[in-house]
Amino acid sequence: MQAANRLRSALRAGSGPSFGAWQTLPGVSHARTMAGCGFDWVCVDTEHGNIDDGAMHDAVSAIAACGVSPLVRVPANEGWMVKRALDAGAHGIIVPLLYTADDARKLIASAKFPPHGNRGYGSPFSPAIFGLSSGTDYRQQARDRMGVVDSDIWLRHA
Repeated sequence: MQAANRLRSALRAGSGPSFGAWQTLPGVSHARTMAGCGFDWVCVDTEHGNIDDGAMHDAVSAIAACGVSPLVRVPANEGWMVKRALDAGAHGIIVPLLYTADDARKLIASAKFPPHGNRGYGSPFSPAIFGLSSGTDYRQQARDRMGVVDSDIWLRHA
């Protein structure tokens, strides 16, 4: 799972900034083109972009197939949105409008499998996007491999 997460590898290498792109228009061709430009990550923006759930799933798969980390910016801190992005195989999520520590706890619970959270398991897509052969491997490694970012720096006030 680690080798498949290019963003995590770049950040752990400590060799300077990681560069990425922001996809706001739907389309697998857009996703592949952006992923082929040498970026470490491409963020699929479902908050302000014109990207619905189906287009997000397609983009995440296309980006990951290029060896680039797909990130998803979800529209809100709603558990079902977080789970859909992670089930699609996103290497990380960006979540807007986290104002309190309770907001952050709600987010983490949505993103983590039990006993660390309340995310359910059922997606056949995630393991393959991380280069794993089984759902068991994915669940065991997911806790330490997912990235969660607050797109607004509200947590310093929590």
